[in-house]
Amino acid sequence: MKMNLKNHPLTTAIKDFGCEEIHIMRNAEGIVSAIAEDVKQGIKMFRILEKQTDKEEVHFVLGSDIQKVLVKMSAETIKVTIAENAITVQGEAKVKINRLDKEAPVMEYLKKQEGALLVFKKEELLTKVSYLNCIAAANDVVRPTLMGIAMENKKGTVELSATDGFVGAFTEVAYNMPTLPEKTEENEDKWEKIKAKIEAQTKKSLTPFTEIAKASDLEKAIKLVDGNNVYVAVVPNKEIVVFTATNMVSIKPLSGKKLDIKALIVTTPIDDALVIKETEVEKIVNVIPVLESAVDHQPMILDNTESGLGVYSKSQDGLRVFSQMIEIEDKKEMLVALNPKFVKKAVAIPGAKMYVSGEKKAVIYENGDIKGLILPINISNFNREDYKGE
Repeated sequence: MKMNLKNHPLTTAIKDFGCEEIHIMRNAEGIVSAIAEDVKQGIKMFRILEKQTDKEEVHFVLGSDIQKVLVKMSAETIKVTIAENAITVQGEAKVKINRLDKEAPVMEYLKKQEGALLVFKKEELLTKVSYLNCIAAANDVVRPTLMGIAMENKKGTVELSATDGFVGAFTEVAYNMPTLPEKTEENEDKWEKIKAKIEAQTKKSLTPFTEIAKASDLEKAIKLVDGNNVYVAVVPNKEIVVFTATNMVSIKPLSGKKLDIKALIVTTPIDDALVIKETEVEKIVNVIPVLESAVDHQPMILDNTESGLGVYSKSQDGLRVFSQMIEIEDKKEMLVALNPKFVKKAVAIPGAKMYVSGEKKAVIYENGDIKGLILPINISNFNREDYKGE
């Protein structure tokens, strides 16, 4: 049995998902596929590698030793030859394998799907998931749901939201609804069957669900599958599957209750808030690297007066101070202190506006597509004179 492994798909499975066991199988049609599973994290990956003329069914298991061999290969295409008990890469390195006679694991999405089945434009879904992955907590053992992206079906769109407890955001992604073609002379005899199929697909698309996927795993899964469109199957309380015709990644949802970020943002009145427009937000973001290096990641104070928006910070010992004025259209007086790291993370989207309602209220930001909030830092006895250089 010979294979060409382009772009190292097996290395990706082992390295990105920590899968230590890879099942390789060639079925009676000659299709070679790989199935990787990380039992601890509940992640599965399936990929059709290629189709061969050989018809003999073959099933064997590769251990994590294969990664040590593949990462050393500089060629984009790796030629692999499999004998009875060993795999030879590029005619040189050999890795022992366990050849099996039993059937390889069958991925559940290959069976009849339960739950919702949705079709997304890959780039749109990936862009929003990647942003929310930055918002979600990188690690939180006590509150694991903070490491996730909450997904809720809203009939035609899926609402996505994430928070690390300090910054939160939500957005929506539309999925493709099946459409019924016009009844014509050419399809008249099949039209009722087509209609029944479309109705069944529509019902599956509109199946309600609310699940939380680990943000980093969901982003990896979308990146790994090929094609312009991706399918997402959601089996409530069981698994979230991202797949195309050639590959798939299955992940277990996080258990726990999602935080309703949307309710917190929508119920916050912004009519009387200070509006910081897109260009002014960009100026604040440009200040953050200088501010951080000047005062060791201390709070950033935004103080708006008739003179403009003052951006202030000072070191804990008060020996180093930072101050800068930014021209702003809205002259409303308003004061708030924020963690500059949170601001930088939150407004890492084009065209963001910010709404400041007071020193103890969350700052709301949005760009027409994504909406979020940043929790303020409690300050007292703020005195502009303390931040003026000598």
